[in-house]
Amino acid sequence: MKIGFYSCGRGGVGKTTASTIAALSYASLDKSVLLVDIWEYKNSSTYTLIGEASPPYVSNILRGECRWYEVVREITVSWEGGSCSLWLAPSDGEVSPDIDYGEIIDMLRRAPKYGVDVIIIDFPSDPTGCFRGLLDFLDICCLVTEPDARSVDSIIEYSIKSGSVRSVPLLNKYHPRAKIYKDRLEEHFGLCFTVPFDPALVDLNKETLPVALTAMRKETQLSFARLFHYLLHPVEVRIHV
Repeated sequence: MKIGFYSCGRGGVGKTTASTIAALSYASLDKSVLLVDIWEYKNSSTYTLIGEASPPYVSNILRGECRWYEVVREITVSWEGGSCSLWLAPSDGEVSPDIDYGEIIDMLRRAPKYGVDVIIIDFPSDPTGCFRGLLDFLDICCLVTEPDARSVDSIIEYSIKSGSVRSVPLLNKYHPRAKIYKDRLEEHFGLCFTVPFDPALVDLNKETLPVALTAMRKETQLSFARLFHYLLHPVEVRIHV
């Protein structure tokens, strides 16, 4: 299963948090997970999971300097009461506008043949849309937004233009007072997943992640669980245009 977390040009909405927790959740279920980090430094799943990473990086793949399998390495993440291992293609925080993602497409096609069950891509904010071509090679794209009009409008507009990409919205940092945005997303996509604001998930990094994984509120855990189950077992969603 190939899953992307994308936000249509908006940063800070929670893509990396969702990508990281999704990767750990699936790996904890004994699935072989490959997390591909294309985000910028200190906002990336690499920084959240392991802090510093040694080269080569995903940016080297995008510049045609190495093959995808030269970048991937196995990592182990531990927290109180548990641990899991997964594969990571790390970021060094550089996202060049001059990119060639043919090697990433090759990875999406070939990694399952090496036993990878789930590939997750943590996309950059991508205000220019240069990574949108990669979305066509995903099985499903989670469009992450937060409860504000501009962010919600951006993913609705994207879904209208994209057409062929199966997508599902995640309204992050949700509060019942923001129900107007949830209703808009449900009307357009046919469904909307929400994750409440949770102080445990603020400023995630290598040091705070183990604490956050055990301190998350039960409501947050259940919200993520519902989303992650759906991403592995999606059903047809009617898109209202």
